Amino acid sequence: MSIFVSVQQTLKTMKKTIVFFIGFSLFLNACSEGEEKKEKKAEDLPPPKDMFLDAKAEEILDGMSQNIGTLNSCSFTLHAAEKSSEDSLFQPTKQYDVYFKDSDKLHVHAVSADKDFSIWFNGEAFEYFNYLNHTFDSIAFSGTTMEMIAKLNEEKGYKFPGADFFSPSLTDDLVQLCDSVIYIGDTTVSEVNFSVIKANNPDLDIYLFINNSKNLPGGLFFHNKTKETKYKSMFMNWQLNPKLPDAIFEFSAPTHAEKINLKNI
Repeated sequence: MSIFVSVQQTLKTMKKTIVFFIGFSLFLNACSEGEEKKEKKAEDLPPPKDMFLDAKAEEILDGMSQNIGTLNSCSFTLHAAEKSSEDSLFQPTKQYDVYFKDSDKLHVHAVSADKDFSIWFNGEAFEYFNYLNHTFDSIAFSGTTMEMIAKLNEEKGYKFPGADFFSPSLTDDLVQLCDSVIYIGDTTVSEVNFSVIKANNPDLDIYLFINNSKNLPGGLFFHNKTKETKYKSMFMNWQLNPKLPDAIFEFSAPTHAEKINLKNI
């Protein structure tokens, strides 16, 4: 089963829904106006907000999502850093080694200057272990990886860096959140070519970098202009459809570990 088999279905459904509403609106106009006025009115109609999506940006995002949807497994390294309004520089970079398999398996090992922990998900439970203080937590949850991420983010505020790129509703979420989603050109970083998509509203600037050669997530820059916070990340070391044993998605707490109520990750 594909990791994100619902990606293509979600995008197709979204497009059909948008086309339906546009067609229905034009039909109502046609009922109240003559043929000449109807044609002029249709030409003058501004695009609704949920259609303010650059065609090139949509093509790139859809292509990436469709590519992800064909994978049965993958792994990558994510480097991420944050900057709060009190910080003069970005905080030390965190490194995440991430492993996905099927639609319901996830393993992440995270390391930074003051953190060293792992998380596991096997379709039945979310597990956490801190290697520095030997604490762990376990949360029962039956479902897919993306459902687990959405649920724990909503209920506990857990953040899963890079997960937005894998959301089946990525394009729709950007359109609903932002006033515009546009392709602004290509750029080269460390000899890798990226397509750059900018999504923004009065409070947010979001830049998504799509690796052109792999058609996969390349990086993200996020600026909250209201709170003056920034976030940046870069994807590296992609491995597509690697053979990942189920054992790496399982965790058993050591006998000496202390159970905690995990506040954040």
